[in-house]
Amino acid sequence: MKQSPLILNNYQLLEITVIPEDGYVSNGLDDYPDIANTEFTSNIAVGAAEDEEDPRDYLLSLKLRIKPREKNIFPYFIEVAIQGHITVVHDLPVENFDRENFAVVNGSALLYGALRDTILALTGRFIHGEVMLPTVNFLDLKKTQPAIKKKTRVIKKKSVKKKAAKKNS
Repeated sequence: MKQSPLILNNYQLLEITVIPEDGYVSNGLDDYPDIANTEFTSNIAVGAAEDEEDPRDYLLSLKLRIKPREKNIFPYFIEVAIQGHITVVHDLPVENFDRENFAVVNGSALLYGALRDTILALTGRFIHGEVMLPTVNFLDLKKTQPAIKKKTRVIKKKSVKKKAAKKNS
């Protein structure tokens, strides 16, 4: 077992709403309710420390909304939000490693896992029983996220040469 190059330092629930649907009747099976009968949406936001030229720390937030498409087909309306502090401990030895992308895609999966467990535990105490969120991945997530604005520093070739010449004297 090795430590992951990504650390979830901490997370906090920001919002949680679970409202039982009037008139819902379980299908009588031991399976969890089918999430396919819902509008299941997510919203993800990411930020990095503004003063870092090459950030390793990110604040990631994930919000999920699960709304039944019709009456009596899914037991709850659910809205939940979480935020977490993610650190990329070390870069992976791959060409063109994108630290921000790595933090967003994998950090979102970590936060989703925490929400999945929270929803399962919480709905287990409600009238219609447990709901387990589906297993998902966030591999296509980066395509929809705006880039983090990074400060860049331009070094003029002339000033670099002067420093090198002073070291040789």
